[in-house]
Amino acid sequence: MEARQPFSRLGWALFAQMAVMLAAQWGVLLLARAARPGLLGEPVFLWAASVLGAYGLGIPAACLVPVSYTHLTLPTIA
Repeated sequence: MEARQPFSRLGWALFAQMAVMLAAQWGVLLLARAARPGLLGEPVFLWAASVLGAYGLGIPAACLVPVSYTHLTLPTIA
């Protein structure tokens, strides 16, 4: 098996994580700006939007991309 394909899938997983994370944060910030503009200056709200995007949606999106690690081998002592 060529190492290029698993690393390519890992790249797609990281891309999915970043894209979903940024889209979620952008959507939450747009909704907050429309509903209650004062929230955008609150550090706790910005932290919550960041955590929700990164861990609530971004990581699950990355886990949906199948990545194989079977090409990796453990080091051996000679």
